[in-house]
Amino acid sequence: MAKTQKYSMEFGKKEKVLNYACQTYQLSRPNKVGAVMTLIRECQPKKSVVNDGLAKIFPAIVFEESDSELDHAGDIDYVAKVGNSAFGIQIKPVTAKANFGNYSPTERMKTSFADFEEQYGGKVFVVFSLDGEIGNKEVIDQIRQEIERLKK
Repeated sequence: MAKTQKYSMEFGKKEKVLNYACQTYQLSRPNKVGAVMTLIRECQPKKSVVNDGLAKIFPAIVFEESDSELDHAGDIDYVAKVGNSAFGIQIKPVTAKANFGNYSPTERMKTSFADFEEQYGGKVFVVFSLDGEIGNKEVIDQIRQEIERLKK
């Protein structure tokens, strides 16, 4: 039997405290998620999937952290500009779904992604972070195709 690797920290008894804080202060509410996401970004390591991965794979593309309005629900983390258009990136830790091959965005996220595409012209890609590396490598070709489509 193969040993499974864990990619998230065991919270143990601290998980109850985290859940209590989220419920008490309603940190998952849409009006608070933006502020929480800002704090999470400040705590992220500088070697991110975007800066150390996508930006090096696609050096001609500028990846910018999305503003709080786009990221208010945690749906769009980065905006990548291609001419007058842009595509979006959402980063998910592998812990968001143990088998990210079967990951499916929620209806709210699908609506948010469609709104982004209507406004910016490009699709939104979900990139899974696995120890700071891109976990779903097939997304690289999908992004490459989207860049070519947006250049036309």
